[in-house]
Amino acid sequence: MTPDIAENVAAIGRVIDPAKTGAIYAPLHPREPYAGVTIARDIRYGPADRNRLDVFTADGAGGTRPVLIFVHGGGFTGGDKSTPGQPFYDNVPLWAARNGLVGVNVTYRLAPQGAW
Repeated sequence: MTPDIAENVAAIGRVIDPAKTGAIYAPLHPREPYAGVTIARDIRYGPADRNRLDVFTADGAGGTRPVLIFVHGGGFTGGDKSTPGQPFYDNVPLWAARNGLVGVNVTYRLAPQGAW
C-alpha cells in the first residue's frame, strides 16, 4: 500500500464506508474497454429481471476453457454484478479471462421476492 493510500484509508477511520474506500481504490483498476478481453453483458439466464450475467473471454481464445463464476455478496438482500461508473466486480472475471479462463459475473434475485 502506498503512503498516500494508507493516509487516505486512515482518514476514513475505523468504519465501513464503501463509497469512500471505493473512491480511493477505483483509480488502481483498469476501465473499459479492457484490452484483449471481450465482454458479453447482461445475458439472461432465467425469467427474473435480475437473472443476468456477464461473460469475459480473452480475444482469440478458443477451445475448452475452465470457467470461474463470481457471485457478488449481499446476502440475497442487495448488491449487483456491477455498479455504473465503478470498476469493482469486473476485476474478478477480467483476471480470469486474462489467465486462461472464462470469467462469469452473476446477478441474482433478491429476497423476499426471490426464494433461495
